[in-house]
Amino acid sequence: MTQSSSQVLAFEHVGITVADLDRTTSFFCDVLGFEPTRRSHTHGDAAHHVTGVAGADIQHAFLVAGDLEVELLAYQSPDRRADGVPGPETPGSMHLALRVDDLARIIDRAAAYGWTPPGEPHLMTAGPRAGSRMSYLRDEHGATLELVQGGPQ
Repeated sequence: MTQSSSQVLAFEHVGITVADLDRTTSFFCDVLGFEPTRRSHTHGDAAHHVTGVAGADIQHAFLVAGDLEVELLAYQSPDRRADGVPGPETPGSMHLALRVDDLARIIDRAAAYGWTPPGEPHLMTAGPRAGSRMSYLRDEHGATLELVQGGPQ
């Protein structure tokens, strides 16, 4: 193993894809004690470039408990992947999001380990993460990380 000059700066959030956003939000709040912080909607280039899912249309609910943020994602489309391989749009899939200092360098180094972005890194221009550059990284088995550089912290 070699030491990388790029590094993870902080835990960002855990994302969980769910089938029913309202029901799952209620569960996290009523049973687990999370507090809702915001809802958002991502579609078009932002959704496609970050997740690699063509035609992605995603409703999000963000919840917090202490220092832990959970992002619940409900894909409005597409329904399922045509190839049958579970992806980020499949209910039950999860991703770990990390705040990083050098997104491009980490993406370059990750390729040697079989982790590749499914799309292109995307600069968020609106909303609470405006100014952040984001990308998913996936391995050949479907494990997913989201990397976030810059923007509000």
